Amino acid sequence: MDLYVYLNDMTHVEAWTVGGEIPIKPSSSYFNAERKGTSTPDENITHKSNVDARKYGFDLQASGGGMISGVHVVGSRDKNGPIPDIHIQEYSHSDGLVLCFCAVLDAEVARKFEDKKACVRIKDVEALKRSIDAQIGFVSKADWCKYTDDHNRHHFLKSDEDSWQQEYRLFWPRNDANEIWVLLPPGVGELVATY
Repeated sequence: MDLYVYLNDMTHVEAWTVGGEIPIKPSSSYFNAERKGTSTPDENITHKSNVDARKYGFDLQASGGGMISGVHVVGSRDKNGPIPDIHIQEYSHSDGLVLCFCAVLDAEVARKFEDKKACVRIKDVEALKRSIDAQIGFVSKADWCKYTDDHNRHHFLKSDEDSWQQEYRLFWPRNDANEIWVLLPPGVGELVATY
């Protein structure tokens, strides 16, 4: 499978092509109230419920790793009349380290990511994953992000407004996540585009 990483600076290319250190950031660093570039208001939220209770005035707050789960609101009303029965399986905020890739090499995607100067094709994502997992000390979850037009979210389920990213992630769940640096072996990637 071909995966690409879009880079902010030409000086970052060397680490991906001949080896060197790269930062892996907490997923919370990509949270922003405004959806823009790599930032999204969905980051770090897990929301699994049949109905978005926020639409009916429920203030869902689960900060600092807290979780709301197993909540059932049945037979309720608001000022407009009856509201649907609500079953919240989970609503939480959790962090972790994340390394994101894209499925396509595309100048328009690079433009949407904002301020990208280069793109590197990853030659062997499994070898890259094994190397970083060993340095971090535990195994990441690796998967494609899916996209939805409803309210449900988790680290691999994002708004369809982000579907243009065509994202594949390596994710290490950690609520104490701080940026860390890892060493990439030589030849992980090859430069395929500059912008």
